[in-house]
Amino acid sequence: MKVLARTWIFTQITVATVLYCGDVMSAEKAPDTELQDVVQAGDKLLAFKKMDGSNDGEEGAAAIVRHSEPDANGNTCELLILQRTASEWVVKERSGSIVDCLFNDLARNARDLSANLTVSEGKINYVNQAARSNVTFEIRYDRAKSTWFLFEARSASPFENPKTGKMGVVMGRARFPDEIPFTPLSKIDPEALQAIMDKHPKTLD
Repeated sequence: MKVLARTWIFTQITVATVLYCGDVMSAEKAPDTELQDVVQAGDKLLAFKKMDGSNDGEEGAAAIVRHSEPDANGNTCELLILQRTASEWVVKERSGSIVDCLFNDLARNARDLSANLTVSEGKINYVNQAARSNVTFEIRYDRAKSTWFLFEARSASPFENPKTGKMGVVMGRARFPDEIPFTPLSKIDPEALQAIMDKHPKTLD
């Protein structure tokens, strides 16, 4: 398990370093031309994955878009929850904080974030990859409330044991409802979550 944990961190960091490769998924190369209503001129589509996220039989998708202009907080990237209505894709929910293109150089300069985004029925995972650490956001769909919410955030970063000089992994977690309240997608605050995860770290040598 310890070896696997260290390998996992190394693999995740390696994935981040190769995100510069490949073509940018621009609106012109989007899976459907209808996405041009979502991806505006000057924007870049960094990831797009179809799903039946709410398990209602309707075609949906999760997308990551880098906008040409930043939002009020200075971030240029958004995670979008889309649903097909007739021949168009419309934005149902969004988060301007999960995909960090303000402080995270790797995401800000990435050409493709598809490897960081995974989807399944009622679940979305996004790995906010940094040079030496990562935070995974697990988003789930609440059918009773008809909305997406944060189920769990997990952090992982390497550290050096000052006594032995050996490298290990520090892991943190914030999970609903144990450590965090019900948090809709648009209200997720990564900085507040990191403070919670840092309170109960676990180390793997």
